[in-house]
Amino acid sequence: MRSGYDVVVVGARCAGSLLAGLLAKRGVSVLLVDRAEFPSDSVSTHIMQLNGAAILARQGLTPQLRAAAPALRGMNVSINGIDLSCDFPLRPGDGPGAFCIRRDLLDEVLLRYAQAAGADIELGTAVQELTTTGRVVTGVSITTPDGATRSVRASLVVGADGRNSTVARAVGARRYNTVTGDRFVVWAYVPNTELPPEDRISFIRNGEDIILKAPSNGECHMAAINPPLEMLPEAKRDPHKLLYTTLRAAPQTIPDADALDRYRPRVRMVGRSTSYFREAAGPGWVLVGDASMYKDPCTGQGMSDAFRHAEQLCESITRGFVSGALDRELRRWWIRRDRDESRTYGFMSYQGRTGDVTPFERLLLERLSRNARKREAFANVFAHRAVPVYQFTLRAGLTLCAASMADPKQAIPLSADAARLSLNEMQWWFRLQASAVMRPRLQTSANA
Repeated sequence: MRSGYDVVVVGARCAGSLLAGLLAKRGVSVLLVDRAEFPSDSVSTHIMQLNGAAILARQGLTPQLRAAAPALRGMNVSINGIDLSCDFPLRPGDGPGAFCIRRDLLDEVLLRYAQAAGADIELGTAVQELTTTGRVVTGVSITTPDGATRSVRASLVVGADGRNSTVARAVGARRYNTVTGDRFVVWAYVPNTELPPEDRISFIRNGEDIILKAPSNGECHMAAINPPLEMLPEAKRDPHKLLYTTLRAAPQTIPDADALDRYRPRVRMVGRSTSYFREAAGPGWVLVGDASMYKDPCTGQGMSDAFRHAEQLCESITRGFVSGALDRELRRWWIRRDRDESRTYGFMSYQGRTGDVTPFERLLLERLSRNARKREAFANVFAHRAVPVYQFTLRAGLTLCAASMADPKQAIPLSADAARLSLNEMQWWFRLQASAVMRPRLQTSANA
């Protein structure tokens, strides 16, 4: 049993297992620890967007994904009756499409990947504290399943241990640019043996109702709703009834509602969520995955964000070890993360708001629905391949407002609404760009 590693990764879910495997394949000695035993479930929408599936395809994991669940080749989107459905615009190397795989199975696939790459793994192992020299993190103190405690030295400790990160709490990593959500999540895995086969993600919005559905593993559909917070007391009394009535109200999900009522699977619920960024790096430590940042779950971005950030962080860690300037590379990764997420953070946070679509939004969506290329561009926003404010709001706002100038009564409110939406997205772009260049200089450590 080794007493020292180049990297200790705390948390063996999406970000942690992938990062551990990527580093091990490059010859970095890695210990991956998690307090849970596997396989085990985790709170998640389970939507792996196109860009997330492409990252796993680069690691040769597509066969395991396809063996687990059907590849999703497109999205059915209906917003107040406006159809934005399209096939996913696949690129070379993307693999067959997106996926929706329950976490007890997906996390096991990622764990086996890390193990095969050469990472040492200890499950049922809790991190009690970080060991430090001065203000520099130098390792972890862990408790093994048999109750024994030991210290493990490391040049770098990675916190990939979720929103309630032990590592983030130990180093005092502060949250910033927070957005408190207006909704909560209720979901279930509905047996689909009597439902027609599907290979698409469905996103449906009818007024205040938001429904997300996708075929998953085990011959089930994942059916989720995002009700307003004012309905939380009702959901606590009877989450099954709320999920059923919401699914029954949308024509596209009536069969799912009937299957939910027939089989009565377990219904799960998560209350109000807060989107945030955390200070991501310091001397001897770095955060990734939900420990590092978190978006409103209604957009299904968490898993793909975790994969993308793990891949980027692996490059930075590797360069840092080679150059002997690890802290500098971690700081650069932190800046890159904020700049990268500035493209979509405001847009994704806005999707979780309450209230119906505005008149300008409706005109914008109708315009997108009439153009197949623009519908694909809309899908690319969710795959982190297009910038919403430039792709849609600003450009379309100018076009629509110019077209309505003949009627000032229509043009004025449309222009105001377009400006409000554009400013919402742009403010986050400017805030995150500014915060990226105003990071406090990392304290020099032994790796600087």
